[in-house]
Amino acid sequence: MKAAVLTDWKHIEVKEVDIPVAGPGEVLIEVIYAGICGSDVHIFHGTNPIAKTPLIPGHEFVGTVASLGLDVDVDEISIGQRVAVQPLVFCGTCAPCRRGILHVCANLVVIGANRNGAFSRYVSVPIDGVFPISDALSDETAALAEPFSIAMHSSRRGGLTPDDRVLIIGGVPSDSFRHCSFESWVRGRFEPDRAICRPTQLCAQFWSGCHGSDGRQRAGIGTQPDGGGGV
Repeated sequence: MKAAVLTDWKHIEVKEVDIPVAGPGEVLIEVIYAGICGSDVHIFHGTNPIAKTPLIPGHEFVGTVASLGLDVDVDEISIGQRVAVQPLVFCGTCAPCRRGILHVCANLVVIGANRNGAFSRYVSVPIDGVFPISDALSDETAALAEPFSIAMHSSRRGGLTPDDRVLIIGGVPSDSFRHCSFESWVRGRFEPDRAICRPTQLCAQFWSGCHGSDGRQRAGIGTQPDGGGGV
């Protein structure tokens, strides 16, 4: 398969690599779209502390399930299903994991940073981080489920009420996501025209695609671990 491989800092080559195999408890995903995050830029420049080369970057993506590894419950996921991925892989046994603060796992693995990611045709990921995507979301929008989930998570952890006024500072897309996540999570509605800096139509698509759904279908919420310690 073709992949964008970071062979050294500041040097990416598109080259042929072996298709990964889904191990026990993993699924193989055929990538449809992958986003470029600010952290991908840091990885490219060699300033991400956990990244190593050679590496296939990419952690914001949507794809379809191509194959299932051993011990994967076929009632939980099926081949051909469209999914988003939570890119943090936790050991589940270290002290932070036992306390529920999974994002600071002592043995943390980040897909696209210290494990090959989605700038390729296929990527293998643990089933625990795979979330089915609602048909209401386009492929382009679903690829941004991971950054949107962070914004949604911050609104949830902030303890905000419908009467609160909030100031959201920042000019990157995730800050627009924070506005619409506050509207949808706290106020139970999304009104793009009320924003000073208008969020993109992506926000409206996430609102319509995630609101009112249950469980793993709520990809805009479900891909962010509950143990996050910051807002």
